[in-house]
Amino acid sequence: MRVAAHRRTLKNVRLHARTYDQLLFNHYRVGFVPPLLDRALFDEARGIEESAARAMCRRLAREEGIFAGTSTGLNVVGALQLARELGEGSAVVTVACDSGLKYLAGDLFDPSKDG
Repeated sequence: MRVAAHRRTLKNVRLHARTYDQLLFNHYRVGFVPPLLDRALFDEARGIEESAARAMCRRLAREEGIFAGTSTGLNVVGALQLARELGEGSAVVTVACDSGLKYLAGDLFDPSKDG
C-alpha cells in the first residue's frame, strides 16, 4: 500500500495577506505543519495547484453531482495523478472531506472559471 498526502502549492492562488510570513490558504499559513502530523503514516507529500483543485470542484459538481470544497478537489486531483502513475489494474482510494457550502458566497462554482 502507498499513501500520498496532498498540499496546496503557491502558484495561481489568491493571497490573503501582505507579507510572505502571513500567506494564508483556508486560514493556514504556507508551510504550516500540524503539530500532530506523523510523517511515518504517509509515503509522500504531493503539491497540487489551487487552481487545479478549484477546477476539479467544478468538474465534480457538474459531472458527478458531488458538491465538495477545495480540499476534496485537491484529493481527487492527487488521486487521479497517482492512478495514472500506478497504471491499469491498480486501485486508488481518496476521501471527499468537505462540502462546498462555505464556497457559495465566493466564485468557486462560477461557470465562467472553467474557461
